[in-house]
Parts: sequence; C-alpha cells; structure tokens
Amino acid sequence: MGSLTVPKSVYTEVVLAGKGLRKPEADALERLVDEGKVLIRKTPRVKEPPRGMHSGEMESIALAKMMDDILLVDDEVAIRYSEIINVKCLRTVGVLLLLLRRRSISFSDFTANLERLISSGFWLTGDVYAEAVREARSL
Repeated sequence: MGSLTVPKSVYTEVVLAGKGLRKPEADALERLVDEGKVLIRKTPRVKEPPRGMHSGEMESIALAKMMDDILLVDDEVAIRYSEIINVKCLRTVGVLLLLLRRRSISFSDFTANLERLISSGFWLTGDVYAEAVREARSL
C-alpha cells in the first residue's frame, strides 16, 4: 500500500473534535501524521454536499478525484456518489482483506482486527461479517 492522504478538514474534525470526546482514532491519526505515515492536504472548497453526506466526506471524495486515487470510505451515500463520479472506493473490511492477501497480517490478525473494530462501534451486519471471514479463509 502507498501513502494515505486526508483532507485538512477531516484531520481537524477527527483530531480536534475527537480528542475532546476521547476518541482513540484522534490520537492514532495524530501519531500517524507526526510519523509521516499520513499526509494532510488542503482541498479546494467544495460545493454543498449531496443530501446525507457530510462536508468531510465530500472533501475526501474531491481529494481522491483530484489525485486520481482510491477513497477509503464506509459510508453508503459517499460510496454511491463516488461511483457516480468514477472514484474508486475501498471499505475498511477491504483494507483488512488486502493486508491479508499481501501477507501483511495473518488470518488471526484479520479476525482480531475485525472484532476490535466491531467492539469499538464499527457497524457490520452479520452477513457482511460472515462473508468477510469466508473470503479471508480462502486467501
């Protein structure tokens, strides 16, 4: 995998707002930026996001389009909009499967990370979970 780039507005929202709410992703993102593993990029102001989408998602889509890159996103509205404007998307579970496929993590790591995501509030249907584990086992 290459580098990860996030819009400045998303960084501000995740880190500044997240720290106040004691969200673990706030410290994690801040550390990754400090380590140079995540890049912050200012994006041009985007028009009003479509109904059901936040401005951070819209800016992320615009950045992926501008960079001709893949968008990491799990929000259904953002994914549908991205498909309309030809921005390729990768979901969180897809990232874990990619890491497993590349042998960067083991099957045990895959399932442990999936469980950790779910226990921290990541929503996944039983069908999607079962399909992800089935696919992971086949790799």
